[in-house]
Amino acid sequence: MNKKKGIALIQVLLITALLTVFALFLNQGAQRHIHIASLAKQKAEAEVLMHSAKNKLLYTLLTESLQYPTESDIIENEGSNKKEIKKQWNFHNQLFYMSKYTSVKIQDQAGLINVNGMQSRQMEELLTTNGVSPKRAKQIIDTLLDWLDADNIPRDFGRDSFLLNDIRNGQITDITEIEKALPLTSEEQKLLYNNLSIFSRGDLNVMSASKEFLASVTSPGKADYVTQLRSQGKLTVSKFKEFTGIGTVEGFRFIPSNRLAIRIYIDYQDISLSKEFIVKLSPYAKDPILPYDLLLERN
Repeated sequence: MNKKKGIALIQVLLITALLTVFALFLNQGAQRHIHIASLAKQKAEAEVLMHSAKNKLLYTLLTESLQYPTESDIIENEGSNKKEIKKQWNFHNQLFYMSKYTSVKIQDQAGLINVNGMQSRQMEELLTTNGVSPKRAKQIIDTLLDWLDADNIPRDFGRDSFLLNDIRNGQITDITEIEKALPLTSEEQKLLYNNLSIFSRGDLNVMSASKEFLASVTSPGKADYVTQLRSQGKLTVSKFKEFTGIGTVEGFRFIPSNRLAIRIYIDYQDISLSKEFIVKLSPYAKDPILPYDLLLERN
């Protein structure tokens, strides 16, 4: 009798253990599904924030004047809480916040050199001022020019021939294409990516140019000072001209263009989203022309 009771007890214990394991499995599965559902809900809410931020920013860009601050603007901003987008934004790719969950970068494309219309001297100054040897700078420039031109005649340090079939002999359609033209070190890649564009048109906006470019047209010391003022929101056109000595120079401008690269970042609870797009603004456009044209968009 005792033996039968012992066997029955063991069976009960085994069944209890199995039921416990099964219950734990169901509980873990339920928690996992709840977590997935929570993430899906957060992602949907983050997408709404992204959509709202993009529309709000574009509306402000189309309805407000794209101007650099004056002395009076700087004094006024120092006494305000800077909630308005136009009081926070900049056009030199410096991060600013639109809300608790939303941050933005805007880079005026006129602040970058158009790779399809680059001037050899300007590119050489940019490269050599920032650590590239003169010979290597000449090789980079000649190779890019051979990639762009329509003929098969190589430049002194370039790479072109009617025997080669991997040379475009046409315009660069995406900035990453420069790495197909020639191999680059990580430093060279960063320098070129930070200073070249396929979307810039006309004069170069020195107010929104990179520190590396400013060093190449002024001096490293002046570039340091100017970019420091700029990061603090205290750089005016008059201060820039006074300190750098760059006044009315052919090929330079001091106002933003209507071609802007915009990056929006959403950090919402456990979700991080980003969207990058380059837009051409036409605030005075009339139907059927749209007020803005998306030149590029990436998620």
